[in-house]
Amino acid sequence: MEVFAGSAQPRGAFHMTMDANDALETARAFPGATLFAAHTDGWVPFKQSAERLAAAFASLGVGHRLAAPEPGRPVAFVL
Repeated sequence: MEVFAGSAQPRGAFHMTMDANDALETARAFPGATLFAAHTDGWVPFKQSAERLAAAFASLGVGHRLAAPEPGRPVAFVL
């Protein structure tokens, strides 16, 4: 399951993508899923880095449920 979790705030006080709390709620709603974090780095409006997202998951003991891509490397999904 892919979650757009950069907590982007291009204008105003609303998020265009998930923040760590939203991603953690998604993990709770889908207990068997590994969440693939996308759009967490590399764009000015992102307020949350991949490291901060991983730290939030790790602090609640669900760090193993979060996957993150390496920039510039292809990712294969197996269904």
